[in-house]
Amino acid sequence: MNKHYTNIIFDLDDTLLDFTSAQDEALNSLFANFDFVSNVAETKGLFKKFNDNLWKKLERQEITRSQLLEQRFNLFFKEQYHVEVDNTFCSERYLDYLAKDPKEIMGAKELLCYLRKENKRIFLATNGVANVQNRRLQETYMESFFENVYISEQLGYEKPDSKFFRYIFEDAKILPQETIMVGDSLSSDILGGKNFGIDTIWFNPFRKRNTTDAVPTYEIKDLLEISHVI
Repeated sequence: MNKHYTNIIFDLDDTLLDFTSAQDEALNSLFANFDFVSNVAETKGLFKKFNDNLWKKLERQEITRSQLLEQRFNLFFKEQYHVEVDNTFCSERYLDYLAKDPKEIMGAKELLCYLRKENKRIFLATNGVANVQNRRLQETYMESFFENVYISEQLGYEKPDSKFFRYIFEDAKILPQETIMVGDSLSSDILGGKNFGIDTIWFNPFRKRNTTDAVPTYEIKDLLEISHVI
């Protein structure tokens, strides 16, 4: 076993909390407001691809966070339905739905309890919307496990930007050689950790193929496998 990792930085969405199911339920609730959406399942699929592409652009610093949040619904409905919607209405409703009734990824709390008993320093690093992430953490009582929570909206930098990681390391006063990043995203968590020079764990429960240059130090399909790594 590798016991030199004293600091673990976790991603939140689809690593500790189930973002996929939360987004699915939020979109169901939101699209129910629009009569012109006749096929909700199809529209959800299209929006998820559209939204994921915007977040990838944000990670690459091709757009700003404000552009993403203030335009995405209007741009999507213009492109797909040739109609204009109130982006503020859509965004507020969507984010409110997204924050409700969060569900944990299997093994998340058990793992966090184990790490705390092992006297590990545990941190959270997320690109999500601050208000939504804080509400989800509070509802699951998960925030108590983290020494600190770092949210890109509050820091002004997005994963995989090295400035995001530098802020964490300077603020927490931790060393790269003693730290590992855990996340489900190759483009933000794994690439960000790799570029900053720290080891990484790719949480890959669905056994997706890695066709990128972001090669993790370890790959797991079950969160509890982390106990064998650290």
